[in-house]
Amino acid sequence: MINKLKGKNAQEEMVGFALIIIMVGVILLVFLTISMKNTNDIEESYEIDGFLQAMLEYTTNCSMSTNVNYISIDRLILECAEFSTCKNGISSCDILNQTLNELIPIAWPIEGNSQFKAYQLIVLAGIQQEPMINISAGTITNSSKGASQPLNNAQVFLTIYY
Repeated sequence: MINKLKGKNAQEEMVGFALIIIMVGVILLVFLTISMKNTNDIEESYEIDGFLQAMLEYTTNCSMSTNVNYISIDRLILECAEFSTCKNGISSCDILNQTLNELIPIAWPIEGNSQFKAYQLIVLAGIQQEPMINISAGTITNSSKGASQPLNNAQVFLTIYY
C-alpha cells in the first residue's frame, strides 16, 4: 500500500511539474511577442492616402507646351524623372520641389501646438526606384502614419509623425 501511495505522489508531482513548464512557456511566448513588436511600424492612414491622391492632382505652374496647359504634380514627377524643363525655363524638378514644399506644411503643420511633430515625403523614380525627392521637417517620433501612391515609374511615400 505504501508503494501505491509513493507512485501516486510521483504522478501528481510530474503533472504539477508539467503544468508549471506549460505556464512558463506561455508567459515566455507572450513576452517574446511583445518584445518582437516593432513600435516604429508605419500605420496606414486613409487621411494621408486621400491627401496624397489630391496632391498628385494639384495643378502646378509648369507647362510643357506653348499652350498654357499646366500639368499636375503626378505628371510633373514623371517629367522631373526625365530631367525636363518647363516652358518658362525652370527645371521641372525645381518647380516640383517648390510646389511640394508649399503644399505639405499647409496640410500638415508642425509648428506651435500642432498634433503633428514631423513629416517626410519621399519620391522614388526610375527602374531602380532611386530617391528623387526627399522633403522632411520636424522631429521624428515613434508614432507615425503613412501612405503611398504608385505612379508609372515612380512611387510617392508620405509619413506623418505625431
